[in-house]
Amino acid sequence: MRIAFTRGAARQTGSDFLYYHAPNFGDTATTLRKPEFRRPGFLLSLTVRTDHGPSLSWYRKSYFLYYMSGASAIYLEQGGDQFFKPGPGDNPLQLNPLGRITDEFMRFAEKHSDRGTPYTPIAFLLESGPRLRDDGLSAVAI
Repeated sequence: MRIAFTRGAARQTGSDFLYYHAPNFGDTATTLRKPEFRRPGFLLSLTVRTDHGPSLSWYRKSYFLYYMSGASAIYLEQGGDQFFKPGPGDNPLQLNPLGRITDEFMRFAEKHSDRGTPYTPIAFLLESGPRLRDDGLSAVAI
């Protein structure tokens, strides 16, 4: 509903819309970088893993959902430094798992720039209202 509402408002005003992706579940997000803070008992490690927050497949599905729904931009709440990890040897940076998913999506978007126009008809179902009984004497709701 939120995407449909935003898309409809953008169409009415002849503008584009941005989707703000907030993947936090409680106090966790799939943060693949050195955190600013950690809860007691949480092991801080330089290995890049996703042991908390939404799954990486959820990010992939979300990217495609927003893009195919017509969003002209997608902003991830954690910021722009979440796609890289320190690289080995001469490579100062390399893509982490979320960065690879983002790269895959961006390549898809470049290749398939014509998304078409979403068509989402709706219908309202209403009760038929009061009806006469078979004997025709009184109206009752059926």
